[in-house]
Amino acid sequence: MKLHITNLYGMARESTATIAQNAVQKIASQLGFRELGIYFYHASAETVEERSRRLDGILASVSMGDVVIFQTPTWNGLEFEREFLSKLKLLNVKIIVFVHDVIPLMFKANEFLMQDYINLYNMADSIILPSEAMKDKLLQQGLNVKKIIFQRMWDHPHDLDLHEPIFKKEIYFAGNLSRFPELKTWEGTIPLTVFTNEEPFPLSNQVYIAGWKTDEEMLLELSKGGFGLVWTTYQNEEQNVDYYSMNVSYKLSTYLAAGIPVIIPATLSNSDFIVEQGLGFVVDNLKEANLLVEQLSEEAYLQMCSRVRYFSFLLSQGFFAKQFLLQAVFEIGIKKNHALRGLQLLTVTNSQDLEQIEYLVEHLPECDFSIVARTVMGPRLTDLAEKENVYLYPASDSEKIEELLDKTDLYLDINYGGEVDGVFNRLLEKNIPSFAFYKTQNGERGQYLFSIKNVDAMLTAIRNCAETKQLPNKPFDFEVQTIDETLDYILEHQSSIARFGDGEAAIMLGQSINYQKYDPKLAEELKFIFNQESSPTLIIGLQEGLKNRFSFVPDALAFWRQYLEDYEEFYLDYCKNTWYGSTFISRPYIDFLDKSKAKSQFEKLKKLWEGRDILIVEGYTSRSGVGNDLFDGAKSIKRIICPSRHAYDKKNEIMEAIINHADGRLVLLMLGPTAKVLAYQLAIKGMQAIDIGHVDSEYEWMQMGAENKVLLHNKHTAEFNLDTEIELADDEAYLSQVVVDLSAE
Repeated sequence: MKLHITNLYGMARESTATIAQNAVQKIASQLGFRELGIYFYHASAETVEERSRRLDGILASVSMGDVVIFQTPTWNGLEFEREFLSKLKLLNVKIIVFVHDVIPLMFKANEFLMQDYINLYNMADSIILPSEAMKDKLLQQGLNVKKIIFQRMWDHPHDLDLHEPIFKKEIYFAGNLSRFPELKTWEGTIPLTVFTNEEPFPLSNQVYIAGWKTDEEMLLELSKGGFGLVWTTYQNEEQNVDYYSMNVSYKLSTYLAAGIPVIIPATLSNSDFIVEQGLGFVVDNLKEANLLVEQLSEEAYLQMCSRVRYFSFLLSQGFFAKQFLLQAVFEIGIKKNHALRGLQLLTVTNSQDLEQIEYLVEHLPECDFSIVARTVMGPRLTDLAEKENVYLYPASDSEKIEELLDKTDLYLDINYGGEVDGVFNRLLEKNIPSFAFYKTQNGERGQYLFSIKNVDAMLTAIRNCAETKQLPNKPFDFEVQTIDETLDYILEHQSSIARFGDGEAAIMLGQSINYQKYDPKLAEELKFIFNQESSPTLIIGLQEGLKNRFSFVPDALAFWRQYLEDYEEFYLDYCKNTWYGSTFISRPYIDFLDKSKAKSQFEKLKKLWEGRDILIVEGYTSRSGVGNDLFDGAKSIKRIICPSRHAYDKKNEIMEAIINHADGRLVLLMLGPTAKVLAYQLAIKGMQAIDIGHVDSEYEWMQMGAENKVLLHNKHTAEFNLDTEIELADDEAYLSQVVVDLSAE
């Protein structure tokens, strides 16, 4: 199968019809389309036989089963275009008609030709129309082509090095004033410069004729600054005023491609888009246009230009044409009619990376999968179109997404690349449940979550949903308090806390970690403590990341996505309590997106030891509070120094030292997994013990306003577990606080 596209030649160089068709062909050639050149000529003087031979020559490279995009009008008349399409039909060619202009709608004098043009369009397998408004109009007139794609915007490909627009209160218009009488009498305070090749005629003093320019010359001139004006022909009796509300203006893209904002009438078909994107002003009359420019500040203008700059790049690269050309080919090639059957599953994506999609499609033949994208789709998705239960909707708009949502039973949040078009707000409004993998979950939106390695659990849940309409139980159906809630609870009840994290989970699963080798006795003690219900005596701390990962910075979020993929089964097996405190009471800063809460949380943490005697139990290199004011509020400080690695080997000696020196003190434990065992044993003895590891690093990072984890050179740093590149100074205050040194390993 070969792809072809027609292209018009022979009209005046300033002809918009020629410029537009040439631009589309240039973009299409980048996608592998072959050109079918059509010359504009006096077709009515040609005999039927002569025209037939001419068309045979044009179509010589077209073979059976090819795809041809026919850009219309060719301005060679209806008979020429009708016979062109008839010959394609004989070749069993897939025909895509790309409608640039509808002549019976453009000019009132040609309205009688409407049915002939409808018949011409109905010869197509698919049709590309400028807008939804044009579709509605043509459907009223009898259009019956089922596959309709929308153009929405002209591209303007170029590779020029344009100027950077500067603030100029000037308006530019490209076109013949004879078609726009209202502009001849422009009386605004803002000068109007017109690019036209018309002969001079009487004009307002504020209208300046700059002559016609080539496309390159015009883009360079326009890019210097000012506004581009698109207008309608209210005073031209020959023109159909409504046409501008249905068609797409090529001038609009010329101005935007040059990098300057635009002024357009509210009746233009894509006026809403211009407003939404902030690309210019939409006005009801020329007086309003003049006033808006007159009152505009330089700052507002440059902000507008910055938005246009990105859009200008898209137009220069053929962004819109590439989408609708490829979608048109896709529609006629592999898209199926979607007859509803079974459970209706939907995914809206901006990426072809859908986790486990092939597996799900293969194992759920009774379910229909609708996959929607705002852009064209990659090969991984288009290959799925062969499956009977897969329906693809590339380059879809909000209307199509809404239509599919109304038919959806279950949403699959399995795409990488983020949420598209606020779809979850619509899901919540329509009460549509969603299933996701931990690694694909887009925000905390009440999804039912599964690990990728346990994809069969998702399969089972989908089948059960189809058969019984019942949704599965959500994993981790327990409460994890926030940092503030946990600190408030500790302050109110004088509680102890044992904080469990990924290191403890690893040991419970028989693994060693950097600073603590696996010990079966330690693992058993941790499992026993972890199974204790949180109470005013002892809180069991758990990571907030199990319940809500989307308050974390991207690196931390990525960690938690993978962590839950690896450790889901462990937490499902072991988390049986109704509530847990937050493990992050000592880590409120570096991993959180919102770092503004950390200061007040540290102040609340400091209240635990404010005015109290404290006993710090820590590793040899920890030196918590040294060089900062973290513990300045304490009445007095004692320290027991323990091994930095494998502290559990000396658990009994450490416990004995604590009993000997605690004497009514608050015990602060910074000793990895061993701290959990000590916190539990001290709590049941009626002593308050706070497992508070890594608090010093977090406090230092907050004090310096760090955005990333920074190595501290005078003591241990969280996550820098080898303790290299540090130099322990002889700090007299610190050394005076040490009452027992058990640090020898």
